[in-house]
Amino acid sequence: MVDSLYYIIDIIFVVSLGVMLFNDILVKHEVSRLERAYRLLLMWVILFCVQDAFWGYCANREFESPTPLFIASAIFHASTVVTTFFWLYFILTYMWDRIRMKYALLFIDALVVLFQMILITINFFEPIIFSVQNGQYVTEYLRPLAFFNQYVVYLAISICTGIAVVSIKGEKREKYLSVFIFSLAPVLSGAFQLLYPEGPFYAMGYFLGCFIIGMYVVAKERSELFRIQSMREMNEQRILSNTDALTGLFNRRSYETDQKAIVPAEDNYTYISIDINGLKVVNDTLGHIAGDELIKG
Repeated sequence: MVDSLYYIIDIIFVVSLGVMLFNDILVKHEVSRLERAYRLLLMWVILFCVQDAFWGYCANREFESPTPLFIASAIFHASTVVTTFFWLYFILTYMWDRIRMKYALLFIDALVVLFQMILITINFFEPIIFSVQNGQYVTEYLRPLAFFNQYVVYLAISICTGIAVVSIKGEKREKYLSVFIFSLAPVLSGAFQLLYPEGPFYAMGYFLGCFIIGMYVVAKERSELFRIQSMREMNEQRILSNTDALTGLFNRRSYETDQKAIVPAEDNYTYISIDINGLKVVNDTLGHIAGDELIKG
């Protein structure tokens, strides 16, 4: 029987990931495509940990009927393979230009999900992946196949990100290295899950992966976005401070700045200053709208 600590750890992961998602949503800024992919991943991993906690709870209790644990186990096997899609979607979003086999990876992932769903469907009629006997979860002869099926995607992701890390130089290598470690997290956790099936290593790997990617990729991308936005706002403010709102031309401040920049040299400079006579008369007799039209004209 699974220890009650199994689902308690899952609940801790749910709370921690929920705080991470809440803090990410609280940040008021333009949300990039990468952050949208990260939020989708976080939300799905939270759901995964919730269902994993439900499975741990069912496995820790002795029910009169095997149905609760059987249904929880079926959902568990389906959710593990669906997680590969969100994992892959995030990595492809971030490394779209660096991974050449992206469409092949998506195709492989679709086949993996379909194959797993077929196995789960068959398992309802004939126990080939798991069964529930005397209130306990029991693995069947095709359980290793279902296990390794999903890891085809993770291994393919790890290989592609590893190639990207080796082939690139500079600051982006550190970010890609974080993604590579992120892609390895479910592989390593899966190995522990295989050795210790009564521990929540799936959820632990997903949690660690989300934490790594949030700290070393998404946070840095957000800081870079903030820097670009700040520079853009400063540039816009500079343009506004040197532009006349009525005509859209450079204003007096810009004129004086340019005038001070003129340095006498061998070339001759000529600049013309134009004034409008009678502007007050036009404003007083025809109105300020007419005066504005005069200035623009």
